[in-house]
Amino acid sequence: MSATPSRAPRRPDPPSRSLRPARAQLAPRPSAPSPRARQTQRHIAQLLARAAALFGADPLQPSQLGPLEGQTRTLLRDARAALDDAQMRHPGAPLANVTAMAHGAVAQSLDAIGRETAAPWQRVAACEEALQSVRHALYAVDAAVAEAEGVAPLPDEHEAETAVALRIRAMYVALRGTVLGDTLPDSETIDARLRRAGNLIARLLGSEVAPHLRAYDRFMLRNFQWRIAEVLRRARDVSTLDLLTMLWEDLSSFAALLLSVNQRAVLRVWDRAACERALDLLAPYNSSNACPPEVREALRESLGRDDELDAACRGVGTVGELRVALHRVHDALDDTRTSGPRDSWHTLL
Repeated sequence: MSATPSRAPRRPDPPSRSLRPARAQLAPRPSAPSPRARQTQRHIAQLLARAAALFGADPLQPSQLGPLEGQTRTLLRDARAALDDAQMRHPGAPLANVTAMAHGAVAQSLDAIGRETAAPWQRVAACEEALQSVRHALYAVDAAVAEAEGVAPLPDEHEAETAVALRIRAMYVALRGTVLGDTLPDSETIDARLRRAGNLIARLLGSEVAPHLRAYDRFMLRNFQWRIAEVLRRARDVSTLDLLTMLWEDLSSFAALLLSVNQRAVLRVWDRAACERALDLLAPYNSSNACPPEVREALRESLGRDDELDAACRGVGTVGELRVALHRVHDALDDTRTSGPRDSWHTLL
């Protein structure tokens, strides 16, 4: 087993870059690095830097949407030209499938960007989805060119993406725990609970990971932040208590939704490896034993993936029960067991 460690429209999970072209399909490596490969990589690096500068811009004013959409369209067209150029420069690299699917993704993104009838957050989401697609297309081309030409690929962002995704999920877990608490709120405690939730939302939106949240999630979190502030400013009466209760119910549902849709590809890889580590650590223990501390620590950063695993991290249940849950979650995260189209844009990249 390996020891290395995703209602509202969903942003597609960032595709994994683990499926690089098989060595058997590649042209023999040249004896010295190719200058044309370096030139291609410099061009790809420039496009990636432009995409990174635009990603997470999150304009708050409608007047700022036009420039974001215009720059995103320009980047998409430049990336499309770069993909075609790479295919002509490197005939030995297996780029046909990558560029064909990239062209389809770019065309779809260009069509989605700038729809005047869409809500502002939907227009931002269209730009972010387009930027994600083009980033992964460029990384896929770089991987294929590097293999074929015998040069090192550009620095991989996998570790940084994983760290950001884990931090976001941890904050979502904290938000859900703050909102739900150990018991249902009553008239004496609901104000304080919502105020704590509002403070946590403010910290999340002000953190360095905020640009990496889905556009819809940022929009909804700001909406809840405003609703909490408005209702807490009101004088307390019967109608205000009803509003507080309704707001708490809405926020409880949304906090649970945040975790259920936060299924990024890097988190699937991390959690699958965490399950494998936990199963290895459980090997010497009897099924009737309580969950050992080292296993709880191994699963700590997977909090939010599964309720049974979350309970195990709190010391609930036996080793036997945990083994069953770990196998269930691991199998659900095993990409080789999933069915469906295998030639999609995401599975290729």
